Amino acid sequence: MADPSGREGLNWRLPIFGGIGFGVGFALICGFSSIIFALAENSTNHAFSYPLINPVMGVGRGFFVGGIGGATLGLAFKDKKYALHFAIAGAFGFALAYFYLINFLYDTVYDIGRLVIKTVFGLPTDLFIESFAAQGVGIGSVIGAIGGFALGLASPKGRIVCAFLLAIVGAFWFANAFTFESTIYDGSCSTWNALGGAVGGILFGFALAIFYVIYDKVKSHRTN
Repeated sequence: MADPSGREGLNWRLPIFGGIGFGVGFALICGFSSIIFALAENSTNHAFSYPLINPVMGVGRGFFVGGIGGATLGLAFKDKKYALHFAIAGAFGFALAYFYLINFLYDTVYDIGRLVIKTVFGLPTDLFIESFAAQGVGIGSVIGAIGGFALGLASPKGRIVCAFLLAIVGAFWFANAFTFESTIYDGSCSTWNALGGAVGGILFGFALAIFYVIYDKVKSHRTN
């Protein structure tokens, strides 16, 4: 079994496997983006009455994509137990993200997005595409942060640090990914789901791989 801490150097399997897993996962649940988009559009009308928009389906999509992406990412360690750990963490993390988003944040998606846009980028809120951008940022940051945090807790080393690291990476990337999709593709099902998921998985993998290299260098320095 490969040393999960990274003593063998940068574990290139992590970004590769992460990209494949999350790319496939998001491709297979391609319809989730239109559901969340409609949810944000109709939040004041309680969109749960629509046949395809309900908490159960949202949670199911999160569970599915997180499980596939997490399991594939865990396989990069060449040990089935890590695949299981990451699969469980990813499935429950992304399912929780969708559950929280649909049940508690469905009417504040735009507010979250606007807050991030103003705070992080300092952009005005009267842009023509502001509503689409705010929607994407709000949805993506919540899903990426919660899902990434859960994945980090499955890390074989430095779990707490990895949890916050992947939360930041997830929030940053998926906020951008969902914003691009909402703005360019109007929230519709598209190949961008697969590409966006793949890039997210690659970033998760790179973040872990780089962290393990740094972690072991610091640990080795302290013991010498």
